[in-house]
Amino acid sequence: MPRLIEEARENILAAAKRQLLEGGWQGMTIRSVADECGMAAGTVYNYFKSKETLVANVMLADWLRSLEKMRKACARATSLKGGLFAVYREIRAFSDYYSPLWTSERAMGLSQGIWWRGHKRLMRQIAEILHPLFLHFGCSTDAYLETFVAGSLISASVEEQPFDLYAALIKRILDTKA
Repeated sequence: MPRLIEEARENILAAAKRQLLEGGWQGMTIRSVADECGMAAGTVYNYFKSKETLVANVMLADWLRSLEKMRKACARATSLKGGLFAVYREIRAFSDYYSPLWTSERAMGLSQGIWWRGHKRLMRQIAEILHPLFLHFGCSTDAYLETFVAGSLISASVEEQPFDLYAALIKRILDTKA
């Protein structure tokens, strides 16, 4: 088994991200990433089994940072609406940043089933962030409602729906001041 070096992994991720943002899906190849890092393409494959895996890892690192920003913002929120807006804003920023990669199914090689499993995971992650926010502001809620609110928040953010319309709807659903 090849020896993996963390610094090489981070260099590969940084090069891939740079190339993705500059040239899109077509502009980044395993070979071009390897060349930028001064290594053989086979070495990149020791860390990432495919281009899709490499891109997913690039995006995952940024998504995890986004989740942490959401958690911190919700913990500082002075209202339910403020916390929801912080989550909405962060999802919107992440979506805007990576939207060029999502313009075609071919770019990510995703089938409907893979996309849906990923979406369900995102809903659970956002619901986990919303749970303490709801509790803090006295919302009577359960896991299903939290997941529903998370899913609708993702949709509203990605589809660029006005936040105030979303907040008004959630206020009616939760029957509380948002």
